[in-house]
Amino acid sequence: MAADKDKDKSGDIVWAVIAAALFGVPALLISSATSGWDRARGWLLEHDVLLPAAHDPLLPVPGANGAGLDAARLAIGLGAFAVLSLTLRLLAGLAHSGLARRRFPSRHER
Repeated sequence: MAADKDKDKSGDIVWAVIAAALFGVPALLISSATSGWDRARGWLLEHDVLLPAAHDPLLPVPGANGAGLDAARLAIGLGAFAVLSLTLRLLAGLAHSGLARRRFPSRHER
């Protein structure tokens, strides 16, 4: 009978560890991300990247308590995104062409 009780206790411990891994780890990750977003939102508001909710932004940012972007900030953000994506596309094309030249000889070299 004592061996059965020990087995039950070890089974309970295993399930407790599984439950902690399944629910505890994601909860810790979400809470740390939330606190990081709170600090980031404060910095963005302090440095006038986001408009406070009192200024009635054109595009509210989810999770920013009504703070968001007006037309000028939205245009700047979209422009920065376009420049970044074009730069990354250019770099990827250069890397791809450089790798292609190294791997395969041209028709003139054959």
